[in-house]
Amino acid sequence: MENYIKEIIDVCKLPFGEIYNEFKVIQIGEGVIYICNYKKIIDYSPQKIVLKVKNNTLEIAGSDMFISQINKGEIIIKGCIQSCGLGVIHEKKNKQ
Repeated sequence: MENYIKEIIDVCKLPFGEIYNEFKVIQIGEGVIYICNYKKIIDYSPQKIVLKVKNNTLEIAGSDMFISQINKGEIIIKGCIQSCGLGVIHEKKNKQ
């Protein structure tokens, strides 16, 4: 089924990430990144910003970072960005 959907997306030239509600990280110049389709902010400081994206976390590390613009599902981060990494959210399971 997934291959069929990908084929339709390719033929129609549709944005795959937006169809599957995937997040996107785009670097806009030096020291500016744009992230769309994030779910929520988990951690925020000038040295580290952690966002929930689908079933993962996105960690941006650097210095003097700040959120310059925020909208529903979209965020622009500025500052001295040193790294951007993807992690997995480990959800706690209740013992029964």
